[in-house]
Amino acid sequence: MRAFRMSSIPVLVFGLWLLAIGCSDSESSKRVGSSSGIAAPESIATDSLAIIIVNELYTDLNNRTSLNADQARKVSISAAQALQIEKLELQLQAGTESQDYEHNIEEFIDEIIAGSLDALDQIGVVHQRQLNHVLEEIVNSIMRSLEGRTGHLEDDALTGMLASISESAIVSLEEAGYGIKALAEGARIITASSIGGLDDSGTLTEERARGILVAIVSGAIRGLIETPLKNESDRVAAFSFVLDDLMYGAVGSLDDAGFEVEAIDDAIEHTIFACISNLDELKFTAVEYELLVEACIHGALDALKREAGVNQAEQIETALSFCVEGAVEGLGHTSLTVGELDEIVGLIVRKSIEHFDNIGIPKGDSISAVEAILNRTILGLMLAGYEKTHIEEFGDVIGDSVLAAIEGLAEVGLDDAAIEALLDETILSCIKPLKDHEFSKAESTVIMNHFKSTLSAGLAQSTVTGIAYNDTTITAHITQALNEVYGP
Repeated sequence: MRAFRMSSIPVLVFGLWLLAIGCSDSESSKRVGSSSGIAAPESIATDSLAIIIVNELYTDLNNRTSLNADQARKVSISAAQALQIEKLELQLQAGTESQDYEHNIEEFIDEIIAGSLDALDQIGVVHQRQLNHVLEEIVNSIMRSLEGRTGHLEDDALTGMLASISESAIVSLEEAGYGIKALAEGARIITASSIGGLDDSGTLTEERARGILVAIVSGAIRGLIETPLKNESDRVAAFSFVLDDLMYGAVGSLDDAGFEVEAIDDAIEHTIFACISNLDELKFTAVEYELLVEACIHGALDALKREAGVNQAEQIETALSFCVEGAVEGLGHTSLTVGELDEIVGLIVRKSIEHFDNIGIPKGDSISAVEAILNRTILGLMLAGYEKTHIEEFGDVIGDSVLAAIEGLAEVGLDDAAIEALLDETILSCIKPLKDHEFSKAESTVIMNHFKSTLSAGLAQSTVTGIAYNDTTITAHITQALNEVYGP
């Protein structure tokens, strides 16, 4: 970061500005530079990002929370005082080098949040609901203040900056004494209010939306890893609790931002991928990852049912398959062994089927829902590069996934004839993406032979279903499907 020389003039001007905040009795709903509200002195440009943020914060606290005008001023003053004086001199306008912009905002975001939380403690605001409401306005103000200031940034610089803001916010909450339950709620608020503020500022363009959401969630995960949460006696339960709320906030904010269903599905996939892959350094076991994935999926589906207004089972059914794809791809980017990945992918498929009743998928639609889940499972493995590095094991994982689906369908009451029809379609849908990914017929045959061995062995030992499928029957279906896709 560049060094800035201090002089007595900025200090004096800053003091006058703070005085203006403290003495202003004008209507607070006006923006900076107007004849009322908290006005920056003329000697400090009104487009200084620090001043814009603090003024946005004052306006929001006064108008949209239970704080009175005097309390809002005190919090805003504390946020401003938490900033180093030289940062008020920065004119972060279009044309400023991206690296400088990113580093500058990262450095004072946590200072603003920490200063605000400290002021809330001093004025006696300790109720969690009130604290969270103020936190929501702090983050929303910060994001809205970016209006017109990010157009010159490359996507990597913008998402890197937003990830750092999210990370700093989470760490600040932990340092302020937030426990697990409060931290989970805080993570939801930070994610949702970040998206809302960026949407208000015009920063959340269609082209940048997915990358922005992934950056915010990834930053939150990094922040959580920095907190003592990783040292909890039951860290899986702690992280599961937070991940559920984090995904709820991420997915629930998309509808408010005007996302179409297809865009929500795409964002869900990439967000769950970000959640799971960013946890790799904590070295969770396969069983632990299964619980973490379940928490992510639960949060996403809950948001769709209750917050995003998606009521049709068909839409939630599709979203569920994208959840699975993101989770499987994320797991493929962890340090899990091949055997562990095989185990957990089957568990995820089976657990997903257990969601059918809760999300309103009729028994008659179970087959199409499972087909979508299996297709997305295969795609998730491919996106992780799994089939290229473990071609034989790839067939084993698909076989175990299909076995898990068959047993899951049997448990929800489907008859053997319907399940056998699913199996016929699944074999074909397994081979089609292999050709799309430029596998030769010979390579696909190797994969499907491993699929056959794993599936037939599993069916022979299954106590859940009694469908009459053996090596000979499965081989016939594989040969027919290979010829249909690749030609005789």
